[in-house]
Amino acid sequence: MAALKKKQTTKADPRMEAAVDYFAGRSHDAWRKQLLKTNPEQKGKPRMRMRGGIVVDINQPWSRLHPNAKADNKHAARDAYAAVMKFPNDREAASLEVHKAWIARNKRDKSLDKALFKPYAQLSEV
Repeated sequence: MAALKKKQTTKADPRMEAAVDYFAGRSHDAWRKQLLKTNPEQKGKPRMRMRGGIVVDINQPWSRLHPNAKADNKHAARDAYAAVMKFPNDREAASLEVHKAWIARNKRDKSLDKALFKPYAQLSEV
């Protein structure tokens, strides 16, 4: 009889999860505020993106955002947390890590501006 293999589980890092929860919603709402400030015609218009295998409207406040879009934002927040932990005293290095992770997550999204996929050092300052 084959021995049963014990399932390995990774314990969640409560500090990371608290940071992710805090950052994900606030960063989404900040992104949306900037979107609507620079593109007021976008108010009330859907901004459809593929998230978790389905197309959802990301032009929603965090409180009404589809769970798949929230999960994507939380993934981005985890990437940011990992980058800051890896480079706690080097904002540029952490930003480069975040950008690489963003490219990896979004490389198949044909709706995104190709200029966003430039190397980090070539991106414009916002």
